[in-house]
Amino acid sequence: MAKRKSKSPTKNLFVAGLLLIGFAVGGGYYLSKQTGDPYRTVEPLDSTVYLRDANGLRGNIYKIKGEVYEQLAWRTSGARLISVREMNTKKEPSESEIIPLLLPSALKDSQLQKGQIFHFRVEVREGGVLTVVSLAKA
Repeated sequence: MAKRKSKSPTKNLFVAGLLLIGFAVGGGYYLSKQTGDPYRTVEPLDSTVYLRDANGLRGNIYKIKGEVYEQLAWRTSGARLISVREMNTKKEPSESEIIPLLLPSALKDSQLQKGQIFHFRVEVREGGVLTVVSLAKA
């Protein structure tokens, strides 16, 4: 009687396993990028348009990812005016704009320090003032 050849994984099964692992890693990377931005459904602010005509954007809500650059002013009520260096992946860091943001007194408990990176959801209000509606640390 002839000896039966032992069954081993075929080449197709091996390739299918590699593809499955590749899709799992790619999907995990995609999901981690999507969940890293809490305001992913909000349109990003185009800083060049804002700096050219801020009143034209009045009433709209945008998102900004930026590094806290400086605290410019504060009130005893808790409102603060800060400057943020916009972090746009399409621009070089030297080309990024510094934008002023008003943190209302409702956000006075937010701990912002120079150099920290945040996701800001902002509304363009009267006079083109960017007022922070909500924020999350990046």
